[in-house]
Amino acid sequence: DHSNTFAGATDISVGVVTHGVLHSNSDVDTFKVDLTTGWYRFEAEGHAAMGVYDSSGEELLVDDYYYYTDESWLPLEIEEAGVYYIRVVAWGASVLDPPYPYTVLIKEIPDDHGDTMGVATKLELGIEMPGAINRRWDSDYFRIRLCKGVYKLSTDLPAHELMALKEQSHGNVTVNVYDSDGKTIGANNDVQPFAVIIAPTLIFEAPKCGIYYVNIWGTWYSRPVYTVKVEAFVPQPDDHGDSMSNATDIEAPVAIPGALQFPGDVDWFRVNLQAGDYKFRSHAAVVVSVYDQDGTQLFEEDEEYYYYTPYGFSEESQVFLYHLTAGIYFIEISEYLEFTAASYNLNVEEIVDDHGDSAETSTAIRVDVPMRGEIDFPGDVDYFCSSLSSGTYMFETDIPVHNFLLSAAKETTHGGTTITVFDSDGEQLGFDDDAGSDGGLESRLQLEIEADGEYCIEVAGFNEVSLPAYDVVVKSVVA
Repeated sequence: DHSNTFAGATDISVGVVTHGVLHSNSDVDTFKVDLTTGWYRFEAEGHAAMGVYDSSGEELLVDDYYYYTDESWLPLEIEEAGVYYIRVVAWGASVLDPPYPYTVLIKEIPDDHGDTMGVATKLELGIEMPGAINRRWDSDYFRIRLCKGVYKLSTDLPAHELMALKEQSHGNVTVNVYDSDGKTIGANNDVQPFAVIIAPTLIFEAPKCGIYYVNIWGTWYSRPVYTVKVEAFVPQPDDHGDSMSNATDIEAPVAIPGALQFPGDVDWFRVNLQAGDYKFRSHAAVVVSVYDQDGTQLFEEDEEYYYYTPYGFSEESQVFLYHLTAGIYFIEISEYLEFTAASYNLNVEEIVDDHGDSAETSTAIRVDVPMRGEIDFPGDVDYFCSSLSSGTYMFETDIPVHNFLLSAAKETTHGGTTITVFDSDGEQLGFDDDAGSDGGLESRLQLEIEADGEYCIEVAGFNEVSLPAYDVVVKSVVA
């Protein structure tokens, strides 16, 4: 449908969608376009990768990367008007079968806000301002006059669901605040690799009256649409004490909410624990520190436990302390990211293992009857055993949450499972990590059982920081 060489390239125009099909893994399609100076975005939707070339055939930019969407896109500044070429090749040829239909589109990229302090857009206190990161490495600057005080900078992204990501938000933003000399007085770079959507909020202090600058930018793969607003910040009364001497008294098990409301805010809790093993969990991006009654820190955790899901990370801190003696303990909640406010929900509870960790202490499971379990602490494994007749069986786990977005992933999934099947002699018959229906978290393993007998299933987290809740089931497969 389109020539493989620049000599026969198909003429296309800016703003007009062109359709094409790559008929084999080695097929190449080329296009030709006349461009004036300015910024453009070259897009290829479908399983296609593209490159842009000047009139002499010299490569200017190549991209085979798409992250949230099935597309390759290239922002490029055209410094000299003239003829330019686009070359489209197959993406993902090793895992897909041709043909590969695709579309090509070239768009002019307007820049809605200046890229430097010198051309910053004026921002009024309390007034929301829309913006967009229009190209890779785009950076938007705003200037605002503030008097001495504490302020809240908030951003918002119009799309909060992954399916809308392609059309609206395209990633996340980070924020910085500078004084008139360019000194950083606030920053929120709370962006993790593969994060779903993060619209940062930042509490900062203006040390004196004057002009300040807000900088909004996206990570290298992001081009979000956003809004930004700066307003005076009036903190609520401190919800929990800020030292051991005025710590909030709690009793385990407990789930108690709290908030770090301003830079430097810390919350302290005092708990009387019986001897045993305990889990301290924050449900938020904060630092959890535990101390004995003499003020000796037992453990500090700053978001070691990230749990990968197909669409993002779940952010929280968890501390596991074993063989504690009975007595008074103190818990400190502090900020993980400087200048960043955070709400959290502190849980303190004794660790209880729901299922045995060996064949001898296993839980009995019946065919076609799901059993609920949870990996309760790092290194935990759960064993289930069943008497099976010869035949074909499917051994699988199911993560109860299939909407792996934002709080759903944070509160429930906490990573994926692995599944291992053993015979009555302890010989491993099979193993699976991520063949389940969700495409990454759940496990699925089909085996031919040759002899009647006792068979055991070991369920574990897919790595040392995975603590999933799950359902495990053994299904009889009818030929």
